[in-house]
Amino acid sequence: AAAAGKEIVVEYCTYGSAFLSEFADASHERGKAFRNKLNTTKYDYVVLQDAASADYYMSKAALDVLMPLIEANGAQAVLYMRYSTGDEGTQRHYNNYPRLAKDFDLPVANVTGAFNICRKEYPDINLLAEDLGHHSCEGSYLIAATWLEAYLGINPVGNTYTANLPAATVAALQDCAVK
Repeated sequence: AAAAGKEIVVEYCTYGSAFLSEFADASHERGKAFRNKLNTTKYDYVVLQDAASADYYMSKAALDVLMPLIEANGAQAVLYMRYSTGDEGTQRHYNNYPRLAKDFDLPVANVTGAFNICRKEYPDINLLAEDLGHHSCEGSYLIAATWLEAYLGINPVGNTYTANLPAATVAALQDCAVK
């Protein structure tokens, strides 16, 4: 974003393997932390991502609670359709996130789709870390490029930030993010 002339300040309210339902629950430590963030800071965007195993109904119920809180803050909620390491998770994301985006009229960063395109068109680019559950530097770059396009409407193609990756890899990842 900085290379495109857009200043971004990021704050986190994240926990590993967390479900949105935990953030929706006002009595849960994650729900308390989320509400504290919204009550003490004005945000432009709130990025929402559910746990990989969450189904549509779990996510929708949580968003029914979270959306009024985000709207009261004045922020725009956005969905992060994260990558998946397997076919089952990929299919679950393809089923859940577009429905949620439609239900709540939210933009969605289709990282799942970008990862799938990259795997097909550039199979030599390794998007996953050694543990095969998290993303590599290349995967991180693809995610960032996809977010740049989806959330900020900035085309990543030609962006000068490279994350110290080879130019050909950067060009391929930027292309996949747009597709």
